[in-house]
Amino acid sequence: MARKGINEIIPKLYQRGKILTWLRRDKEELISSLNIGVIVNFWPKVDAELSEMPLDWYLFVPCAQSVNMLESRVAMAADAVTQYLRNRDRSVLVLCEAGKTRSTFFCGLVLLRMGMAPNDVLAKLKETIPSMELKNFMYEHIEKGIVV
Repeated sequence: MARKGINEIIPKLYQRGKILTWLRRDKEELISSLNIGVIVNFWPKVDAELSEMPLDWYLFVPCAQSVNMLESRVAMAADAVTQYLRNRDRSVLVLCEAGKTRSTFFCGLVLLRMGMAPNDVLAKLKETIPSMELKNFMYEHIEKGIVV
């Protein structure tokens, strides 16, 4: 199976739009091939099939609007994902509806927590996800190194 638009932000941190409509076997193959242990889903629709996959966590953090990404629950998820990446040998996949805004911003929050400089975070996101569409407030948070 091709990676179907999976973006590797850094080793073990992947990002894309929703996979809700994928065939179950394709989801299973993706999880297996990338050694995914955590999926973080910001799209407001839960993917029940993912709860049956061999994951350590399926974090459903519904954010219907981009501004919801500034809520403390997103910061807690970013803290948890950062610790997971530092302490586990499995990968993380971050999802939102189109894969351009919410999941991209979340990956930026994780990169900041991993110690990457704000300018490097933005450069990495632009390089990896050329179609990204961060909102102005998201750029400001990353540029200022605000980890929410």
